[in-house]
Amino acid sequence: MKYSQSEQAFSTDTKAGEKAEHESNGKESKGFRAAIRRVKHDLRAPLPGTEHLGRWGRIKARFVHLVKRYGWKLIVAIILYYLVRDTLFFIIIPYLVARHFID
Repeated sequence: MKYSQSEQAFSTDTKAGEKAEHESNGKESKGFRAAIRRVKHDLRAPLPGTEHLGRWGRIKARFVHLVKRYGWKLIVAIILYYLVRDTLFFIIIPYLVARHFID
């Protein structure tokens, strides 16, 4: 499978950055707060090789990068977030409001 120069540069830069990050964060990489910090950094850091892409292309590249890095855990986190949010907004709050007005 042939890759363009930007994709090759992106993959080598990402691997080198991940290795350097893991080496520098030896003690800090443990724990929930450190994991949240790493995810926030991955969301905000500019991806090399995506300057020529439009907005949606950069969003797609970022999502693919995050799925490659975090795998199934990212998908589970997204599903759980929306499950909890929708349950709260569309089931629990309307139930409590209706119960208040009916009683």
